[in-house]
Amino acid sequence: MPVNSADTALLTAEPSEEAVVMEDDLLTNEYHAARIEQTRRSLPAAGREDRVTEKAVLVFDGVDGRCMENAIAWVWETCGSVLDNIRRELMISDEEIALLKRKYLL
Repeated sequence: MPVNSADTALLTAEPSEEAVVMEDDLLTNEYHAARIEQTRRSLPAAGREDRVTEKAVLVFDGVDGRCMENAIAWVWETCGSVLDNIRRELMISDEEIALLKRKYLL
């Protein structure tokens, strides 16, 4: 199972952090591709064959790259970087980040 975006951000917070987070989150679509397709195929039978519902399927079962770009832009505007956002929102220290990196990125 892929690592979620919070884990990825925490464990890979480097200068190119937003690219790593985006790449990992978009892998979610590959991981859930069968479920997303199954849900899309079931929409006509449920009378929900409209574009809004189809987009909602991706929001709930996958990742929309545009949403991720907007989220990353917001983080940069608000906090300066993904790493600074992690420090501020999770109140996690550099020592704790280093410990998690050693534990999970061996």
